[in-house]
Amino acid sequence: MAVAVALMGIMTPQWELSLNIGPRQDLISVRSGDTPVDIDKWSIFCQNQTYLFKGLLDNYHYDFVVSSISGMLLKPLDKSSRDKLLEARVICEAFDLWDKFNHPEALELLEPYGSRFSSHIINLKKILG
Repeated sequence: MAVAVALMGIMTPQWELSLNIGPRQDLISVRSGDTPVDIDKWSIFCQNQTYLFKGLLDNYHYDFVVSSISGMLLKPLDKSSRDKLLEARVICEAFDLWDKFNHPEALELLEPYGSRFSSHIINLKKILG
């Protein structure tokens, strides 16, 4: 049951997680002197959300992913997670703009990632003439 509550705590952005730690004399419980310690759940939350985004992106829901990532970026994240989310948001914004026929701005956002999106950049340049 404790694992289920912890998973719900990770999956629910409004909930914070903490763990009580203290000296344990036996395997039953901490008798006294326990201290609550906050747990950084945001990296786990971001990894799970990123996994869910794959299905959304397969169905071209770029705008929803952009808004979700923007909300995630408001949370305290380590630099690596933040950098990955920022890059994913820019790429999703570019494809959302493409879907809305705003080809010049889509091209502008994708060009810095030329090596990874070269075929898309070529197609955008063909569209733009």
